[in-house]
Parts: sequence; C-alpha cells; structure tokens
Amino acid sequence: MRRLARANKHLLTARNAIANPRPLVGYCTSQTPTSETSIALQNPKPEKSVTNILFTESSIINKFSEILEHRNWKNLLNDSDLLKELNPKLVCRVIYAVNGYERKVGDPKLLLDFLLWSEEKVGALWDFDVLSLIAVGLCNSKFYGDALDIIDRMIRISNCPNAVLGCIGSAYLGFESSNPVVFEMLVDSYRKMGLLAEAVTVFLTIKNAEFVPTSSFCNTLLRDLLKTDKMELFWKVFDRISDMELTFDVYTYSYLINAYAKAGNVDEVKKVLLEMEEKGFPPNLDTYNMVIHGLCGAGHVDEAVEIKRSMIEQGLVPDNYTYSTLVNGYCMGKRLEDAKLVLWEMFDAGMKPDGVSYNSLIDGFIKHGNVEEALKMKSKMVSHFIEMDLNVQNTLLNGVCKAGMMENAREIVTEMINTGANPDSRTYNLLIEGYYRKHDMVRAFQMLDEMKKRSLAPTIHTYSAIINGLYLSRNFGQAKAAFGK
Repeated sequence: MRRLARANKHLLTARNAIANPRPLVGYCTSQTPTSETSIALQNPKPEKSVTNILFTESSIINKFSEILEHRNWKNLLNDSDLLKELNPKLVCRVIYAVNGYERKVGDPKLLLDFLLWSEEKVGALWDFDVLSLIAVGLCNSKFYGDALDIIDRMIRISNCPNAVLGCIGSAYLGFESSNPVVFEMLVDSYRKMGLLAEAVTVFLTIKNAEFVPTSSFCNTLLRDLLKTDKMELFWKVFDRISDMELTFDVYTYSYLINAYAKAGNVDEVKKVLLEMEEKGFPPNLDTYNMVIHGLCGAGHVDEAVEIKRSMIEQGLVPDNYTYSTLVNGYCMGKRLEDAKLVLWEMFDAGMKPDGVSYNSLIDGFIKHGNVEEALKMKSKMVSHFIEMDLNVQNTLLNGVCKAGMMENAREIVTEMINTGANPDSRTYNLLIEGYYRKHDMVRAFQMLDEMKKRSLAPTIHTYSAIINGLYLSRNFGQAKAAFGK
C-alpha cells in the first residue's frame, strides 16, 4: 500500500502570520491576465503630490461607492453622469473600494451584481485579482453557485492552472476566516470540464494546511482518473491523499483495488482486501466481482481465477456474473477451451449460463474460424431457451457465410424472423456476400429484393458487396450499372 509521510502543514503560511494582509500578486504568472489595478491598489492612500486627474478619479470612485450603498443603485447609476466615466479599470477600483482595502467583505453579492452590471456597459472583465476576490468572498458567504460561476470563468480565460490557483490563493490569504472549500471547488471545476491533468496539478500544488478535501471529492477524482486510464495521475493523487492521512471509505478501497487489478498486482489486491476487513469494510461478492472484472479486462485472467479461489475460501459463492466475466476474459485472451470449461463449471454449480457467456464463446469461435464449435454453442443456447441477440446472430451468420455454409445461413435467418429478431441491413449484406462467394448471383439479387421489401435501404456496404461479386463473376456490365446506382 502506498503511504507517504504526512504533509507539511506549514507550506502555505497561515493568514494570521501575515502582517497587513493584501493580495499576493507574486502568485500570478506572466500568463495571468492581471491589470495595473492590482499594483496600483497596493498603496491605496496616494501622496499629497497626486495629480488633479488622480484626484478626479478618486472622487468618481467615492461617488460610485456612495451610490452602491443604496438598494436602487442600478437606477441611480443609469440616470447618473457617472455612467460615461465607467471603464474596466474603474470597475476594478470601485470593487476594491466597496470591498474595503482590508478585505473585510460585507456583501459579496453586491460586488458580483456590480461586476455583472458593469460588464453589460463596458464588456467582460479580465482582471484575475478582482475575479478571485469576488469568488473567495462569495465562497466565504456560502454563495457556492455564484462562486463556481466565477471560478469556471477564470478557468476558461486562462490555460495556466497555477496562475488561477495563485490568484485565488492570494485572495484567500487576504480575507479573515476564509473558507478552504474554494480550493476543492477549483479542482472539481477542472475535473468537470474534463481537464483532469489540470485538476491534478492544482490538487497537488495546494499546500494549505486548512485544505482537507472530503472523501466524496477525492473518490470522484480517483474514479475519473481510473475510468480514463490515467494511472500515473491516479497514483499521484492517491499518494497525496495518503500523505494527508485522510480516512478511506468503501469507495476509496474499491478504486484502489481496481487500480491494482488493472496492473495485475494480485498481492496488493489481497492486501487491500485484508485492510478493508480490518477497517470494518468486509469485502462482499460485489467487491470480488469488481476485482475479477478489473483483472480480466486488463488481460490477467489467471490472476482473476486466483481471486475467485480466495473468494471461495472466504465463504462467498461465485454467481453468474463471476463466471460470465471469466468466460469473457478467456475469450478475449483467445483461450476458448478454458472458457468452455468455465461454462461447464457453471452447469456443475447448478447455474444457468446467460446469453453473455454464450455470446462471448460464439464470437470467439467465429473469429478463430471454428464455425462448428460456434454452431454447437448456438444449439446449447437454444436447448436452454436462451435468446441470442441480433448482434450475436449476425456474428454467427458472418462465420457461416464465410465458410460457404449458405444452407445454415438461411436457417439462421429463418430462426431470426421466427423469434422476432428482425434481420437488419448487415444481415442481408452478409447473405449477399456469401452468395457471391458461391457465384450464386440469382440468390444474391433475391436477397437485395427481399431487403428492399423489408424497407431496409441498401447501404454502401451492400453495393460494395454486389460490385465485388459481379467483378469476381466477370459481369463487368452489371457491375458498372450497379456502380452507377
């Protein structure tokens, strides 16, 4: 089991250790779309030698701030001459002024409303310092939906996750009693957008001692990494979770087992199963089936069989899913005789194999050119009243047609019609190809007519089969006419 030393909780200095908290502009890289506003506001009290222009701008900011104290501030501003003074830089400075330079936000919703109203007048705002300030403020006040909208906007603007994290981290340190859930929201936003590498980058970069992600958050990230087969990132995230000494739940263990199963590491799988037992999460049938499925999917069928033995030793009885998974695993590995043995084992255990088990075997035998065995499997299915789906019937038909067994092919199609599994375009394409291989052009064109009667439009594969067949029969005139269609 991967376990690392506990994370250093002081890698990001606590807020109360910073004198005069302010934006940590140094977090943001040159790729961050920050404005001059952030730098100008580090010294909010101008010296006496300030120019008349700056004084005028300061007065305008004060007037905006005063009007924003009224409930009907939108109407007042719309009717005011101040509207013509509005520009992106001024919007940023007004937001800082209303928020207060000590970053003790009173009403983050007011800042958001003013931002959105201003953008209708002067266009979108790109200043990450201001956007971060609003996002963190909203999060601190538990307006999570609004905060998420701002975070999503920042992610769409910048292709540098560290820049986004840097500005949010700076704003986080500037507030009193900030809510660390903002970091979780940032990582999760990247994940939901499918930017898993960026999500992991941010997750691993956060070194705030107050950031303790929830189990559901960690499990969701691990699940998506596992599902997309990003195993290197999976282990990095898992190592970080272990480093933080977070408590595992049954889902965490399940994803961990799946990861080891993908690698065919049975020893580690067994260790995790044992740890689950010790932690009060005794593995059940579903857990073992998940392990077997993961091992078979990764091509480690022998290891899956070993886990099945361990499962039986624990007093658990394999079910249809267990056996079907093993049958499919053997078929994927082209070990068809082993797959048949598992099928007979199911019968010995008093179980009735389902269509999945037979379908895997039929498909396997057809792919290996063993049509006789495939037909035997089909007969077994019929005798046990197990329905074959259209896909498997077409697979069987393909093998029979390629083998030139056209009488058997017609029998399969007749059975399809009688059982309500109506033939599709692929069915007739296979029949047409089969008859052309036998140089039976009459039957081939009969299949084309029958296809049209069933309102099945000929496809490019249909005409390709016809043209190839006519050329093989040296009927070049008919081939040219068919090509013209």
